Amino acid sequence: MSRPVSLTLPPEAVETIVEMAVQRAVERLRAEPDPPKPVLLYGAKAAAAYLGMPSPKMVNNRLDRIPHRKEEGGGLVFETAKLDAWAAS
Repeated sequence: MSRPVSLTLPPEAVETIVEMAVQRAVERLRAEPDPPKPVLLYGAKAAAAYLGMPSPKMVNNRLDRIPHRKEEGGGLVFETAKLDAWAAS
């Protein structure tokens, strides 16, 4: 079993260590940007317009193939990135 180690450092050394740790943390945050938030479309009308379809009925008739999810109230939600991938396939 190891024993705890106690160090006494001058305040300048502690300040330098803290500054270095903050600098490394900032560098890591800048190197790993947040992933973009998905762009959401609500309803078949919005999805039809985005996909260039002439009517929401065309979207509703293809819900078995078009990626979407349903909200609790039954409304349709589409992510533009998923629509793009679907349209490209």
